[in-house]
Amino acid sequence: MDDGTEKVTGAVDAGTADAEARDAEARLARVSAIERAALLGGAGKWTTHAVPNAQVPAMTLADGPHGVRLERMDAETDGDDSGGAAHANDTRPSLPATCFPTASVVACSWDPRLATLMGQTIAAEARAQGVHVLLGPGMNVKRSPRCGRNFEYYSEDPQLAGRMAAGFVDGVQSRGVAACPKHFAANGQELRRQSSDSVVDERTLRELYLTAFEIAVREAHPWAIMTSYNRINGTYAFENRHLLRDVLRGEWSFDGMVVSDWGGSNDAVAAAAAGGSLEMPCPGLASVRELAAAVRDGRLDEAELTARAAEVARCAERTHAGDAAGTGEAAGVGDGAGESPTDAPAALSADDLAMHHRLAMRVAEESAVLLRNGDPRSVGAQAAQPPLPFAHGTRVALVGEMAARPRFQGGGSSRVNATRVESLRDVLEQASEGALALAAYAQGYRAGGAVAGSDGTADAKNTDTENADVKNTDAALIREACALADRPDVDAIVACVGLDDRSEAEGVDRATLAMPQPQNDLMAALADAAHRAGKPLVAVLTAGSPVLLPWADACDAILYVGLGGQAVAAATARLLCGLASPSGRLAETWPLAEEDVPVPDYPARGERAVYAEGMLTGYRHYVTAGVPVRFPFGFGLTYTRFALSDLAVDATGVQVTVTNVGDRAGAAVPQLYVAARGSDADVAGGDDAAGAGAGSGAADGSPARELRGFAKVWLAPGESTRVSIAFDRYTFRRWVPAKGVGGGTDNVAAGMWRDDAMGRTVIVGEDCTDVRLTGVTPGSEASRALRVLEGTTRLDVDLRALANAARIAAGSSDAETPSRAGAEASQTEASQTETSPTSYADASHAESPSAASGSASPAPPTLTVNSPFSDWAHSPSRVARWWARRLERQAREAQERNGGVPDLDALFKLNMPPRALAKLSDGAVDPAAAASLARIGQGHAVRGAIGFAWHVLCNRIANARIRRALRRLGVD
Repeated sequence: MDDGTEKVTGAVDAGTADAEARDAEARLARVSAIERAALLGGAGKWTTHAVPNAQVPAMTLADGPHGVRLERMDAETDGDDSGGAAHANDTRPSLPATCFPTASVVACSWDPRLATLMGQTIAAEARAQGVHVLLGPGMNVKRSPRCGRNFEYYSEDPQLAGRMAAGFVDGVQSRGVAACPKHFAANGQELRRQSSDSVVDERTLRELYLTAFEIAVREAHPWAIMTSYNRINGTYAFENRHLLRDVLRGEWSFDGMVVSDWGGSNDAVAAAAAGGSLEMPCPGLASVRELAAAVRDGRLDEAELTARAAEVARCAERTHAGDAAGTGEAAGVGDGAGESPTDAPAALSADDLAMHHRLAMRVAEESAVLLRNGDPRSVGAQAAQPPLPFAHGTRVALVGEMAARPRFQGGGSSRVNATRVESLRDVLEQASEGALALAAYAQGYRAGGAVAGSDGTADAKNTDTENADVKNTDAALIREACALADRPDVDAIVACVGLDDRSEAEGVDRATLAMPQPQNDLMAALADAAHRAGKPLVAVLTAGSPVLLPWADACDAILYVGLGGQAVAAATARLLCGLASPSGRLAETWPLAEEDVPVPDYPARGERAVYAEGMLTGYRHYVTAGVPVRFPFGFGLTYTRFALSDLAVDATGVQVTVTNVGDRAGAAVPQLYVAARGSDADVAGGDDAAGAGAGSGAADGSPARELRGFAKVWLAPGESTRVSIAFDRYTFRRWVPAKGVGGGTDNVAAGMWRDDAMGRTVIVGEDCTDVRLTGVTPGSEASRALRVLEGTTRLDVDLRALANAARIAAGSSDAETPSRAGAEASQTEASQTETSPTSYADASHAESPSAASGSASPAPPTLTVNSPFSDWAHSPSRVARWWARRLERQAREAQERNGGVPDLDALFKLNMPPRALAKLSDGAVDPAAAASLARIGQGHAVRGAIGFAWHVLCNRIANARIRRALRRLGVD
């Protein structure tokens, strides 16, 4: 299908980038150290410093994974429609902007071109609001489906996440706005995210959690990248030399600006030395003094300070270049630079916004996944004809509060003040999209109902009387909904169900994969009522991540629309009636049961989150272990059928014929998987591998198969096309640590990429379990050789390590394989991991099996400047314990005020360590004061309080002095 997508890129060629770097460094070398140091810290919550003497302009940064969220500088809230409790997790209202589907939904399109269009449009709105850096996309590979922020991330697979992110970055930067992929790296949970340490072996880190970022960096060349809050193997991401210098800048040749997450910087000098460019949001002037002093004392090479300042300067210059070049006008808007954030985006016309809304609808349509459509096991209509699409004039009974009050985005820093919102009830009443007639509506459930626990019981927190009243209300709503099935003017029932704002949000992980229990009860009752009446039951599912569906087999059709953005209602109506065809495929696995998820002790409650499962997460685990799932990765139905045939494999890639054998137009998504050596599919080989839908992985512990490429093609009925999926640097490579398992940062073991392309079994199908076609790459196992790709971390790989790597390549049984060493190291780490005692924040998460088994209580945590305030509940100081209880109470009360929706600000304060105050207080607190504050938690309340007050006073005096010096130099 020709969508008119133009080939765009924000990439800067190597020669130009080198020239930019030399020019910026030359100009910055002529200004003072404090001017250069000022560039390394934010001037305000969303702005950077300007340094006139070096011709460096200021920048405005804003959240933007699925729409611009620029905070307005006044308290106006006119026109706000945020898709849930207004601003429950935001400190200020934001300017209106188009709310697109979240990354978890867009990834289901499997179409990077669509992400490019979305990026172009969001960037156009960003320029209209004077934004230079868009903080997105979110692209962490999903370790567990219970991560509360998964809706902001693309996929459990790095290939899909990386390709979608590259498309988005290309689109954004083609409009002169810097994209800032986040959160680099291994940011796998929300609990204790500012202090958690992700302990992960080097092979898993590189192959699973860094590859998505690598694809985005190499292919789209983002001008900025944001680090995560957490530590990786003991070192905070923003000062992790291995990640920032060895990998990001060294191997991937990234030449942009590295930004800390808000408050995610630990040590300004260590960050600058490691490759961190910009501390955000407002560390104040203490960092300026520290950096200048470190240069004077010889603790920081002045060249490093200049290089970091030049990285910020280059980003500022790139994003301001469009102001004169007219880049904004190419997007249909004015440049908007410098426009006041208290004003609406005047440069965007009503026609612009209407066009953006239509694109949001298109993205929602092409990302929706049809999970079920007339399965023979259905107990509803039992007709040979699939229930969807509905025929013209079908009279629909609409059930569910989400049909009237849509939930179309997640909670937290990405929440967009949508320009326009419609509910499915509105759309059907107005007959504005599609040919369906709304016969009746019933609420069905209360949004915010109790969430079912992993044992299937409701999470009861009210009194017995309150619980009885709630159950009576739920039962009455269900009876009212079921009565619609018997009405003669109702042909079909459409139930809108899913997760509410309480169930998934930034700052808090999910307690369970279950949906709210009242909704499960409703679906069971509706299925029974629809069966008796002989009418189809269709579920429209809203959720930012997988849920358990105990009623799936009793439902005639299930359409997953996810958090589909502000136009999801119109898109849903068009999909239901066949004006649009579902073309999405799942970007993550939907398990059958909670216990099937391969990360059982989640989220980690202690200081360390140990990635003991290694590579075996998501579909890699389910396929390798042969665990049945509800819906596999890559799965999705359409209103037509496709045949795959005539697979050809050569040294450059695969070619396959795709034919639409149905009677409707639709999109096919052929997917290329590579089987691990020694896996069932690899051993079977050729056509005999067709039965190897699930089975064991390789002898070295590699997953049985992994996605290595895909394509999306639109075909008319009866149309065929030849599709090519090329091999690339990522297709056959595997990381081989040369000296065991990498841990730490500067002492990470040397390693290399092994490119093993000879005689490999490749699989082409329509999901990860569909072994439709198989082939073998040219060459034989005997002829394959070890090839070291560019990107070897160290040059000091010793001969013993190389010999072992060669034994691995030859398949020797006495080789020390990285997976075996990695598993042993991970298990050792797991046995040493401490579990944090439960506080209010922890209580909102499900207990891990070990915690629920009645084991002995863990020892109280050792409190440091990097321990979250929630840990102060176990302090020997009564003052510290009071403070922790106060923050817990504030978080609880804020959640109650928000109708059960977690409050991001309150949770942030509860889980914030004292050292973060030095980065978030706009200079009022410096690291010395934060260290004194930590002494209160350690039991020294008086000395800590006196030291805190003293250092705050000294910091104020020092700030005044450095501020005067900067103002004399023209730096504000």
